[in-house]
Amino acid sequence: KTTADALKRKFEKVGKVRRFELRVKWDGRSLGMGTCEFECADSAVKAIERVSNSEIDGRIIYVSAFGAAGRWAPSEKDITDAKARDAEKKAKELEKEQDQKAGTKGEADAKGDGGKEKGDGGKAKGDGGKA
Repeated sequence: KTTADALKRKFEKVGKVRRFELRVKWDGRSLGMGTCEFECADSAVKAIERVSNSEIDGRIIYVSAFGAAGRWAPSEKDITDAKARDAEKKAKELEKEQDQKAGTKGEADAKGDGGKEKGDGGKAKGDGGKA
C-alpha cells in the first residue's frame, strides 16, 4: 500500500513541495489521484519529466500539469515565462537577504529619496535633431 508520505517524498526529491494531497474515499482508500504543488514552476516541469511513468510500490505513476481550468500541457512559452518569474523572485529574495545582512533597510531608505534618482527622466537634452 502506497502512503501519501511515500508519494510526497518522491516529489520532494524533485523540488520544494508547497502542498501535497492524496485524494481518498470516505473509508480512507486512495482514489488513485492527488495534487502536488511546488514552490517553483521549474520543479513542476521536472516532476512531469522525472516522476511520470516511474514506479512506486509496483505501480506506475502518471504526472501531468493541472491548472484551474483543468488539465493542460505547458507550452515552451509557459515554461520560459515561469522560469523568468522564478528567477526574478529568487533575485529579489537574494537582494533582500543581502540588504538584511548589510544592516540596511533597503536601497530606498538608504538613499533617503524613496529610491528615486533625480535626473531628466532619461530624456536627452538637445535641439530635437533639427539642423
